[in-house]
This record gives sequence, structure tokens and C-alpha cells, in this order.
Amino acid sequence: MPFPFAATDLPEVLAVEGGSSYCLSDSDNRCIGFGQFWPGKQGAVHIGRIVISPEARGSGAGRLLCEKLIAQARQSTGASTVTLRVYRDNPAARSLYSSLGFFIVESESIDDLLFMSTAANKVAREITSKL
Repeated sequence: MPFPFAATDLPEVLAVEGGSSYCLSDSDNRCIGFGQFWPGKQGAVHIGRIVISPEARGSGAGRLLCEKLIAQARQSTGASTVTLRVYRDNPAARSLYSSLGFFIVESESIDDLLFMSTAANKVAREITSKL
């Protein structure tokens, strides 16, 4: 996603062919998180553009948003693999994704971005076991 961008360009910037966008709301119906998923390579589904409001960070909102995105992506696409990219210099996000079962695929990574992957059913089992 290009940055910086003008607010008026946001709908165009967020447009992804075949993608779905979601907002995580708090109890006052304020958007505290945003994320998307779209078809990935070789039958995978890719989640991305995950953003959590600074005021909501550390509250578990990021984990909840990711779990919901993965569950919805899996249900909508039937994909057996979920992928994402994360900045190498974002240890909080890297830790969250690792705790959700994602592992780094260095061959798909670039200088500033790590490519991560996990089996969709593994994440689904972990989420279900917490309920």
C-alpha cells in the first residue's frame, strides 16, 4: 500500500480484486482495527493491511482481528494455507503472527518484509480450542 496517501484516495488504495475488507469495532461501535484478505498464490488466502488503532494496542484487539480474519477467509475461500507479510522491524506484529502459528518463508521474503505462512486448519483448531 503506498504511503503517504490522501484520505480521498483511500477507497482506491484499499481496492483489491477478489478481496474482502473488515473493521473490528469496540463496544461503542468505533472502528479500532481494519484488515483484508484476498486470493493468494496456489490456492492460499492472503491477509493484509492489518491496522490496529494505537489506543487499542495491547488489548488483544490485534489477535482478535487476525483470528476473525483467518476464520472468515478460510470459510469464504476454503483455502488450506494463509499467508501474510510483515515488516521485519515490527516485533510486536511478528510475535503475534508467530503465536498464531505463522512461520517465516525466507525464500519469499524481501529486505524489509517477511513473508509468513501457516496451515489454515491449524489456526482454526487453535482458535476453537480457546472457546
